[in-house]
Amino acid sequence: MLRLAAIFIMCCHACALFAQDFVVESPKKKKDDFAKSFVKLINDAPNNFKDVKDKAFKGIDSAYPKSRIFHCKVKLQGALSGKLVLDSIGFAEYHFGDFSTIEDAEAVFVNLSNNIAEAMGRKVLFRNNDTGSKSGMVRQTKIAYTQQSGFFHYNVFVQLFKKEGEEKFQLLLKVNGGKPQYYYKVMKTEPINSFMFTTALRGQLSTFQKYKPQGCLGDLTPFVCRGTRICGDTTVVFYTKYGFQDVLDGKKEFEISLTNLRACLSEEYVYYLPVPQNNRMREVAFLKVDDIEKKRSKTIHLSLVEQSKTDYYLELGFVY
Repeated sequence: MLRLAAIFIMCCHACALFAQDFVVESPKKKKDDFAKSFVKLINDAPNNFKDVKDKAFKGIDSAYPKSRIFHCKVKLQGALSGKLVLDSIGFAEYHFGDFSTIEDAEAVFVNLSNNIAEAMGRKVLFRNNDTGSKSGMVRQTKIAYTQQSGFFHYNVFVQLFKKEGEEKFQLLLKVNGGKPQYYYKVMKTEPINSFMFTTALRGQLSTFQKYKPQGCLGDLTPFVCRGTRICGDTTVVFYTKYGFQDVLDGKKEFEISLTNLRACLSEEYVYYLPVPQNNRMREVAFLKVDDIEKKRSKTIHLSLVEQSKTDYYLELGFVY
């Protein structure tokens, strides 16, 4: 009976992990035209705007001369124009005006950001930055859709540019197509099943984050270090844990190790679910919250690997 209960809990947890769909709820204010239109647009983003795509633009778009440009069926209140740029990574772009002063531009910038947050039910995470880049962008707010268990990767961008050769500022809204990666939060009150493992891993985290790969990080019992794998410019220091009776036993141990990792890594980290490759049955990857937008960030992977139909093991990898 205890075994069946453990399997049931494990299955419920797995279902919760894989149940995150990107669907923004309809706005509560029925007369809010901007909110209704924006929700329609962003809910079609995971489908690469298939339902809101209209006729193709005639001629060449000066901003995106090598891209396929389409009209968009969704009109946003306050926007002067809108279009879909559909290449390998598609996005919707809306122009909210040109302004003579930075003060006027920023006032509309803030108002637009707030309207988007309201449309998304205030379930948002803001990331602000003053870019000062060569592109002419002077300010940007990135917006992510949040859930109780975590948040999706930033896919809404409110951008303010200084127009080249002019004393004017241009305000744009961009929404990326495709389903954004979902990041699960690590809660404050995660239970600990193995104080020995979590204590040992905590002692090695600073070494992992600060330095280049130098071989095994140290004793992480019950995992045993097997060495280093190098593939291109990626190095993985990996540990394994063997000794599972069957696949159910392996999945149970995977959940226990996942719980220990969450307890150890705390709120500085989030985790996501990579698509399992080759003989990996399940995989979870952890990284620092501040690193999720880096092209290359150090990650910690926990995988359940099927070596044969009667042989399974866990792999704990430190990816540089």
